[in-house]
Amino acid sequence: MARAASDAGRFRARRWDHSEPWDASRVPAGRRLAVEGYVKFRRPRSVLDRVAASLTELSASLTRVRTVAFERHHPWTEADGLTYFRTRVGQGARDGEEALAPVQAWAHTGQQQERAVMTLAFTCDVPWVPRLAVDRGGVGQCRGGAHRPLGHV
Repeated sequence: MARAASDAGRFRARRWDHSEPWDASRVPAGRRLAVEGYVKFRRPRSVLDRVAASLTELSASLTRVRTVAFERHHPWTEADGLTYFRTRVGQGARDGEEALAPVQAWAHTGQQQERAVMTLAFTCDVPWVPRLAVDRGGVGQCRGGAHRPLGHV
């Protein structure tokens, strides 16, 4: 129930009307690509990989900085839409600490350890994809120098 309330707050923060049918085309291409890539990346993974990916929560204190910056740069955002991110600061740090012990215990071989680090690195890179798309103006370089919106190459 708390998850549903949190999701509803995030929808309101983005001014998405629940009465309208969901349409993925309303999501910017860079963000859609990041989410689709992350979901496909996580789906066939081992338990070790899935837990290693959650180690990003060890940097949950950065969420506080990001939330403050988001509020400053996006003043139209409704306050309850950021509630989820505010709660992640404390809870995320605890979740990250809980995830560290199993990763250390389960990653016996060098290959497993390298895979855990690569999984964590990928998970850390994913949030930057939408930002890079925004920085590039949502435009991708196509063959021949023509520009097209990202996701339509």
